[in-house]
Amino acid sequence: NIVAIVREAIGPKAWLSAKIRLGYEDTHLAVDNAQAIAAAGANELVVHARTKLQGYKPPAHWHLIKPIREAVNIPVIANGEVWNIDDYKQCQAISGCEDVMLGRGVVWRPDLAWSIRNPEHLYYQWQQVHPLVMGFCERVAKQVPARFQGARVKQWLALLGRVYPEAATTFAQIKRLKTLAEIETCLRAMTELPQS
Repeated sequence: NIVAIVREAIGPKAWLSAKIRLGYEDTHLAVDNAQAIAAAGANELVVHARTKLQGYKPPAHWHLIKPIREAVNIPVIANGEVWNIDDYKQCQAISGCEDVMLGRGVVWRPDLAWSIRNPEHLYYQWQQVHPLVMGFCERVAKQVPARFQGARVKQWLALLGRVYPEAATTFAQIKRLKTLAEIETCLRAMTELPQS
């Protein structure tokens, strides 16, 4: 019903994308829900390969996207647990979807989309990610209220720390700092340290 209301509001020419999970508690209505969304006028459907109750807990159930893709006449885009190129290829093969939506993997590995499109590309090293963090600090300073600025940068560094040990080290050094200015000073000082 929501998709039909949105379709009516935006008209027949506007592109309408919808995103669902496999279900709330279980997956038994996944295909029915996808068919209803397609019938209501969506142009494409992104399917997160877990239920609401499963949250973000691995694994993603890519195999359950394939029956959805086969049951609807709109493009279906797979989503969930894509952290690297191998995950991307496996998701495509198992789900049968040509397109894959990247989520948290891009937050942890900022060059993931680039690496997928350019398989010969080596993953970024910390020396290439550090300037992105500094640029993020600049954007945060302009767009985020002061009381939340430090937390935003800390949050990203903590996530980057799952892939880049240098980010984990940096996070350990800044986690008790309060202001963005203090964090930026520490980040600038980190460029003086030897990189691994």
